[in-house]
Amino acid sequence: MKKLTLEEFGAVMKSALYEKSLNEDLRLGQCVFNATGFYFPEVANSLKATGADCFHQDSKIIHFVNAILE
Repeated sequence: MKKLTLEEFGAVMKSALYEKSLNEDLRLGQCVFNATGFYFPEVANSLKATGADCFHQDSKIIHFVNAILE
């Protein structure tokens, strides 16, 4: 699986926070996963339904970040 640089991760987080600002009903984990899937679909798909999948649980965001960063 491709790992993201800090610069790439910064772009993902900027997009995730923007998505969250547009729709407060979304959880941050959903926004982070969605933004990763938009920019790096292979990365998001490789973590879908794993212990690092933060889409359904915000508490897994740190595991997701650890899995995708170089």
